[in-house]
Amino acid sequence: MTASLLQLNTFASSFYTRLFTGSVADWCCQNLRFDEAQNRGPFTLDGREYMREPLNDWGDPDIGDCVEVFGSQTGKTAMLMGGICWSVVCDPCGMLWVMPSETLAQSFSNLRLRPMLEASAATEPLIPRGARRHSFKTLEMQIGASVINLIGSNSPSNLASRPVRKVILDEVDKFNFVGGNHEAGAVNLAEQRTKGQAYAQRRKTSTPSMTDAPIWQEFLKGDQRRFFVPCPHCGKSIVFAWSERFTILKKTGCESFVRWDSDAKHADGSWNFEKVQKSARIECCFCQGHIQDGLKTRMIRSGEWRPTATSDRGFRSRHLSSLYASSPETTFGKLAVRFLQQKQSREGLQGFINGDLAEPYESQDSLGKRTELITAHIVSADGAVKLMQIDCQAKAPYFWYIVRSWSEMSSQLLGAGHCDTWEEISTVQAFFGVPNVGVWIDSGWGARADAGVYRECAKHSELIGPSLCIGWNPCKGFPQYKRWKDSEKGLMLPYYLTTTDPLGGTVDAGVLQLNIFEFASPYFRDILEDLRNPKTSRGFEWSVCAEAFDRQISDGIKTCPAETYWKHLDGQIKAGIKSRKRSVVTSWEWTRRHSDWPDHLCACENQGTAVAAFLGKLPPTIFEPKKSE
Repeated sequence: MTASLLQLNTFASSFYTRLFTGSVADWCCQNLRFDEAQNRGPFTLDGREYMREPLNDWGDPDIGDCVEVFGSQTGKTAMLMGGICWSVVCDPCGMLWVMPSETLAQSFSNLRLRPMLEASAATEPLIPRGARRHSFKTLEMQIGASVINLIGSNSPSNLASRPVRKVILDEVDKFNFVGGNHEAGAVNLAEQRTKGQAYAQRRKTSTPSMTDAPIWQEFLKGDQRRFFVPCPHCGKSIVFAWSERFTILKKTGCESFVRWDSDAKHADGSWNFEKVQKSARIECCFCQGHIQDGLKTRMIRSGEWRPTATSDRGFRSRHLSSLYASSPETTFGKLAVRFLQQKQSREGLQGFINGDLAEPYESQDSLGKRTELITAHIVSADGAVKLMQIDCQAKAPYFWYIVRSWSEMSSQLLGAGHCDTWEEISTVQAFFGVPNVGVWIDSGWGARADAGVYRECAKHSELIGPSLCIGWNPCKGFPQYKRWKDSEKGLMLPYYLTTTDPLGGTVDAGVLQLNIFEFASPYFRDILEDLRNPKTSRGFEWSVCAEAFDRQISDGIKTCPAETYWKHLDGQIKAGIKSRKRSVVTSWEWTRRHSDWPDHLCACENQGTAVAAFLGKLPPTIFEPKKSE
């Protein structure tokens, strides 16, 4: 080849970038540099090998959606920056990065993304110079054949403009929400911009807030990957987790929890944070071997992502807590101390659960240890009364029930579960031998139509006198500490009997009468909480029989598993209500733990406590007014 041809070949080659044949993660490590105030140097995966697979997803055209629910200090933003830079050079296209606000987007662009693009040898030559230098702006960067737009979720007009092929929705749970159901309009608008694009990719990341907020709902749509690491003692794969009580993730059977010495305390019984920090470790769930921080990076280097659920092809979701992070502030000891400090603070544990555990807040800090008396077998007691409490719902399963026996100074759960028809309710009633007068059915506050409940109660009743129906009993719980006046004794009571016409609105109206049992729900919820704990039950033995669960009643009807019952009983918490002006707690109210947490069996137990009090099955020492009223 002549000299002139060689020169021409070299000149022509300068217009083309040599195609990189390695992985996205390898490209980032070879080509990118950070240039931030607290982070200068090459892009690296050392101690963060869990970033490799999410980075490589950027180069997989079969993956359309990725959801990353990562804790603090895990390198989530650095991972997104690496993917954007790789796309600029190796897969140029229109890209959109959405943040909670435009101010945050400007700060991120100026302090983190632009410095990386300018400091990295692979991207710096693509930045326009000369007359085109103004096209490389803070919130709109034209670089090479790509355009990167950074906008805030509070800018609907920007979200609805130009189409793009790749979208990053960063800190989704902090977006500007529209409506009352936590549906982020910004998310929908941003995703619309990828319509019609071949090989479009959408990435959502956030520290989670609540289970019904966007990021957790998106995580549940994906394959819910967890990062498994080998135990250095037995070699089996495990998952780092905080504790059984605090994780709401689907159990893998490989969860290995954080522990610290129980005697790491001062003489007065308070925690000695220095001893807690020194003794904190992960305990392998298989061999009980102690795993200290020094072993963490070696384990992460050999770890792998594994899906724990099935999902649509091309939809990946991942969860990673700060337990995997290798920064000095995320050692097992530092996290243990932070947990104990926040547990004692006024703000509570929500920040720790959201930020460090990367899980939504479900008032996990209010979950108490099992204090109830658990009996092995059902015991028959002389003079015991069997009561069946039913909570009605507008959608299937339509009925949740419990059956309890009540005798002097004791009560035992005989069974709990759900049914779909009135006939199945009758089957359960017959199986447990509950008389008609022992069946009490919710007819208000979320129940099915009141009239339908009243008529069904009348069908299972006998007439006393010319018109009064006695049998199945409708109930209504009121959400206040309400009182009714007993006209005979002149006392103010937390329950009352009123009457209704079960055939009202029909041609037979006025023929029958039916009693309705009304009660103050929070009053008896307080009593139920006292009964559950032997320390506050004042000698009353309130128990749950293990034999009551998974019990075959008939074909297609079984009592529920124990874990379902306990889940429902944890479905309500007593939360502090703050005044709007001073932001201080002025009252306490029983409320749902959150909108998706079931509490129907708890409602049954609450109703049963009220009925037992009405029937005189609770001693006077229990049946007293509460200070919280």
